[in-house]
Amino acid sequence: MPRPKLVDYRKQQILDAFARSIVQHGIGGTTLEKIAESAGMRRSILRHYVGNRGDLIEEMANRILDRFDRRIDELKSIETGSNPVEELLEWLIPVESAQSQEEFTIFDALVSEAGRHPNLDRLIRRHLERMLDGMTRTIAEVFAGATNGQCRDAAVSLAALSYAFHQWTPLQLNQDDSLRRTAESILASLAAPRKPRLRPVVAKREESEPPRAFQEESEIGIND
Repeated sequence: MPRPKLVDYRKQQILDAFARSIVQHGIGGTTLEKIAESAGMRRSILRHYVGNRGDLIEEMANRILDRFDRRIDELKSIETGSNPVEELLEWLIPVESAQSQEEFTIFDALVSEAGRHPNLDRLIRRHLERMLDGMTRTIAEVFAGATNGQCRDAAVSLAALSYAFHQWTPLQLNQDDSLRRTAESILASLAAPRKPRLRPVVAKREESEPPRAFQEESEIGIND
C-alpha cells in the first residue's frame, strides 16, 4: 500500500498530466497511454493510483468543480461590497488568466462526457444548481425590489452569458464588451421591475348624485 503523501503526490501528478492531455487532444483523444507518457510513468502505475478511465474522469471533475465552488463562495462578499453590480459583472466576465481558461476548457470537456457517466452527470448538475442558487441569492440581495422569479431568471441568463464568454475566449471573437453590455441590461431591468398593467378604475358615483339623464330632464322641464 503506497504511503498517504506519495498517493496524494502521484494523484496530483496524474491529474496534471490528464489536464494537459485534455487541453491538447480533447477528452475523446485522451488515452491512459498518453496520460502515463505525459506523467512520466507506466500505465500500470497510473491505474494503481487512480483506477480506470472513468475513475480518472471523476477525479478530474472533483478537482475542477471544487475550484469552481470556491468561486461561488466569492458571491457572498459581493453582496456586501461597495459596488456590488460592478463586482458581479467582473465575477461573470472576468479578465482572463491562462489557468482559469484551461479550467473552463476542461469543464466543457467534462460536460460533453456527462451523458456517458452517471456520477459525472450528478456532480455537474449539483454544481450548476449551487451556482444558480448562489447567483439568485446575490441578485436578490443587491436588487431588493425584484421578485424571486425575476432573480432566478436573471441568474440563468447571466450564467449562460458567462458560459458563452468562456467558450468564446479561445476563439478570440472579441465580444467581451457586447456580452458585458447584455449582462448590464439584464441587471438594469431588475433595478426598476416592470409593474403589471392594471385595468382602468371607474370612479363610483355618489349615491346622493342623481343619474345624468334625470339631471338633463330636470333642465328641460320634462318633470315639471
